[in-house]
Amino acid sequence: MNKITFTLLFGLLVFFQSSFAQQVKFHRISAQINHDQLHQLFDNGLDIDHFDFKGNSLIAEVSDNDIDIMKSLNIKFDYLIKDLENNYAKINKEIDKSAAAHSKTRGITVPTPAHFALGSYGGYFTLQEMEDQLNLMRTLYPNLISIKSSIGNSIQNRSIWMVKISDNPDVDENEPEVFMNAVHHAREPISMSQVLFFMWHVLENYNTDKEIRNLLNSTELYIVPCVNPDGYYYNQTMNPNGGGMWRKNRRLNSGGSYGVDINRNYSYGWGGSGSSSTQSNDTYRGTAAFSEPETQAIRDFCISRNFVASMDFHSYGNYCIYPFGNVTTNTNPEIPLYSQISQFLTSDNNFVYGNAMQTVGYLASGAGDDWKYGEQTTKNKIYSFTPEVGSSAQGFYPASSNIIPLCNSMIFMNKGLMKLSTNYAEITNTTSNILSSLSPNFSYSIKNYSINPSNYTVSVNPISSYITSVGSANTYSTLNTLQNTNGQIAISLDPATPLGTSIQFEVLTSSIYDTRVDTFSFIYDCVAPNNLTTSAITTSSATLSWSSVVGASGYMISYKDANASTWNPEVSVSTNSYALTGLNPLTAYVWRVRENSCSTYSSSASFSTLSNAVSYCNSGSTSTYYSWMDKFVLTNVSRTSSSDGGYYDGSALVADVVKGTPSTLTFSAGYRKTKYRVYWRIWIDYNSDGDFNDAGEQVYSINSTSSSNLSFSLNVPSSVTAGQKRIRVAMKQGSYPTSSCEVFTYGETEDYTINILEPVLAFKQTFIPDMIEPFELNVSPNPFIDDIHIQLLPTEYNLKNEHYIEVYDINGRKLYKATLEAEILSQAIPTENFPKGMYILSITNSDNQRKTFKLIK
Repeated sequence: MNKITFTLLFGLLVFFQSSFAQQVKFHRISAQINHDQLHQLFDNGLDIDHFDFKGNSLIAEVSDNDIDIMKSLNIKFDYLIKDLENNYAKINKEIDKSAAAHSKTRGITVPTPAHFALGSYGGYFTLQEMEDQLNLMRTLYPNLISIKSSIGNSIQNRSIWMVKISDNPDVDENEPEVFMNAVHHAREPISMSQVLFFMWHVLENYNTDKEIRNLLNSTELYIVPCVNPDGYYYNQTMNPNGGGMWRKNRRLNSGGSYGVDINRNYSYGWGGSGSSSTQSNDTYRGTAAFSEPETQAIRDFCISRNFVASMDFHSYGNYCIYPFGNVTTNTNPEIPLYSQISQFLTSDNNFVYGNAMQTVGYLASGAGDDWKYGEQTTKNKIYSFTPEVGSSAQGFYPASSNIIPLCNSMIFMNKGLMKLSTNYAEITNTTSNILSSLSPNFSYSIKNYSINPSNYTVSVNPISSYITSVGSANTYSTLNTLQNTNGQIAISLDPATPLGTSIQFEVLTSSIYDTRVDTFSFIYDCVAPNNLTTSAITTSSATLSWSSVVGASGYMISYKDANASTWNPEVSVSTNSYALTGLNPLTAYVWRVRENSCSTYSSSASFSTLSNAVSYCNSGSTSTYYSWMDKFVLTNVSRTSSSDGGYYDGSALVADVVKGTPSTLTFSAGYRKTKYRVYWRIWIDYNSDGDFNDAGEQVYSINSTSSSNLSFSLNVPSSVTAGQKRIRVAMKQGSYPTSSCEVFTYGETEDYTINILEPVLAFKQTFIPDMIEPFELNVSPNPFIDDIHIQLLPTEYNLKNEHYIEVYDINGRKLYKATLEAEILSQAIPTENFPKGMYILSITNSDNQRKTFKLIK
């Protein structure tokens, strides 16, 4: 063996020994501990950067070193997944298999860009594939994206690539600048994937999506897809199918370990809590602030630019973190503004927002977002955010079937950052769809999204040839962040404009950077009649009325059976009322009206005819007087009486009735005179077919001497299907009885709803005690106050099953229902509106296995 060969082999041996020496195993564990025990773990060196801690349940991804700390403190724990690096691929394969079987489209909000495809690194991109993507973007869209350039080199001399996206990518325009970067931490590849997805999305849709076009025309978007190329390449090399758990860069430390956490290496708050001075720890902060070439490159780049806002993409947790992360009680002087902005940014994906302690639950000193915002001497203030993409159940390497949904979850947030960075406003049309004047006003609201006070001019540009002139433009000065205000601009129409004409026009919203163009329209036509009312309803007729329209010479009425698809022929009338006859009893109808010279109908109104006459035998004395009353309500409904002895009106109150349990329903007369006997009739539409005439549905005919109300006990048969059913109540229109049996017609009826529920014992009857393979989960806290947290343990069995969650009160009334897709393992149930008491939580998986929990509030 010659000297050169020996030296080469020896070098390779040293490389592999040093590489494998770094392969500390990571595991997903769960532990039942309290807050004091959690702090004790951190005080003794627990080195975890992502975990889920709710109630007294901790789920975290920990290293062998952390396992030793837990054992030394006698903290009991369970392994959920041992050796994550070796098992990520296996678990993700099962998730992908389940997703393929169910053809899932969950979380897809925008079409996948034509040029976006999953990479070869467990669905993620290798470093070379990332570079190839940037090169392809430039080749296809040279007018929108720059050639990639390096802002500096890593510790192992790899380029840290940057590109710029704008309408003039090769020109340094005087436009607001936005900064996005990913992969500070090497084991967070979804951060890179989602930013590349977003880049393709804006490039491919620039010509067809006016929102994207306005954003790229008025901003300069700078993107660094991988801040930590060395650490990323190390994971890619050691675990080519994904799952590598290396976090830091690849500096060789003085003690022989590798790596500095570059998101603990920025100068603002450097050296504080939430970073480690131990070289082997995952949060090792380095020997000094900006000791690493990666953070130096970001620092110098930010100083050279004038960024308004930035996002440092990380994973995981579904959080939107903002400064400051190095303190428990946030000292950020602009917390109200940050909270307002974060609420907007997360309105689509519902990420939890706040500083590090409010979101991930620990301090983080020396983080990039704190420096970007907090350091305002060498550079300007940058409004910075750290989105944590993906749920705790998905971990650092979500299955490939989850990559595109997770990319989608960031589209709104990423565009939102660009809106905040520039002068961007949106116009909402508040004008009626139909205008009858030849001199109408276009009414609108304008909302400013810019993080800085902004100026706009709003003007109207005619499209329709019937527009003869438009009013002056409106100018808005210094609208604040997310401020909304109203305005209007006059439009004049040609007197020869035919009724029914669609009038189109453009609205131009101009800022110093760009002009947004929106197209709106309205119909020029007569005003439709309103205040439609129906009275004097019988079994075969009803009187229709509406408010008169000034100048109308007549009206056209049309009506139909509510279940019919076509309207009956129109009826021409000269006044604002009409007696409709020839109707069918106990039938629902809808009707509408228009001016006879116009095409615009009113909104539809509805009514139901009464039942046919029924026979009833009077058990009272023939000398008893009868009164009539035609309105009544379920008790406990707010109501007021009129001063002239009028009636109380009905209300669509929903009453809950449990099958097999007698339930008392009470109806109160709206108006009655004393000393009179009343007939009540109650029907229930058990079959939910809209017909009260089916066998078994006519349940009560009662001759009541009650002075004000009727109470009766309803026992719903077990054969009735649970769900909402209509209940119809009527009172007899009184008269002097002439015999012991008489035939009469009921007065006006009222319909209500009863909610028929399964008995609570149904849980025990359907519970399956002998499970082939039990599914494991934690439910906490119990007792609860504001919410209930469900965390299914990430076993292979749980990951491949869907889970169905239901919460019932003690009476069996269902209060909450949700479905967890196969790969989703956690759910928070909001319970702030639950009254104090006992509840039943039922969780069933797709194998029809069930678990129930008794919970107390």
